[in-house]
Amino acid sequence: MLLAACTEENAYRVKGEGSALKNGDTLFLTTDLVNLTPTDTIIVKDGQFTLSGQTDSTFFCLIYSASDDELAVPFFIEPGTITIDMPKDMELSRVSGTPCNNEWQVVNDTMMSMSIKMNRLASQMYSYQNEEQMRKTQQQMDQLNAQFKSFIHEKAKKNISNEFGYFLVTFYCNELLSPTECRELIAQ
Repeated sequence: MLLAACTEENAYRVKGEGSALKNGDTLFLTTDLVNLTPTDTIIVKDGQFTLSGQTDSTFFCLIYSASDDELAVPFFIEPGTITIDMPKDMELSRVSGTPCNNEWQVVNDTMMSMSIKMNRLASQMYSYQNEEQMRKTQQQMDQLNAQFKSFIHEKAKKNISNEFGYFLVTFYCNELLSPTECRELIAQ
């Protein structure tokens, strides 16, 4: 009875679907975000896929298409049911269902919103003839970068006692968080 409880407690199930997926497509799962060495292979059936297993920890991974480099979704494997939506426009991909994946989606939504604003400003900036307009646009871009940095810092601080907060600190250290900020967050 105790073994069954532990097994159920550590079980994860990934349920995915998407308009970008075709019957028979091959997807790979990897935790190697540098070389993309697959740890599992998944075959799509009727635009859907499932993956299940046991895990005693939370880890960041990527599910990606064997035939389409653009078709990739990062997510966390952790106990629970994880839902992944892989539409044709990967900017609209969604992950949910577990604590880390729900928080990760909030980060992705915020990043996407700010990226759209940044791209719009950048395209405007290069059409300006006036240096003052360019300077003001650059200031707006710098403000958006500062807002996202602050967002990540606050999200890490709020979650520092769980896996997601630690992930944010290690993932964004030296990029959006200074080494000092990283040490201070981890020390909490």
